[in-house]
Amino acid sequence: MDTKTLLFFLLVLLSSVTPTVAEIARTCDGIVCAEGKECKLIQTPCFPGATCLPVAMCVPVFPQ
Repeated sequence: MDTKTLLFFLLVLLSSVTPTVAEIARTCDGIVCAEGKECKLIQTPCFPGATCLPVAMCVPVFPQ
């Protein structure tokens, strides 16, 4: 099992335990990222029978 798969399962586990956090994490509204980072919606890998929704994450800002 690779890291991405493991992270995805952890995320699913977390979202089933804390639905409010999961709801917030599907949008960048109200998410404050550390300096030098910005909120982006990241598409999670899909598995058969699973809902694959984008997850809001703080990612480093790359200079244009």
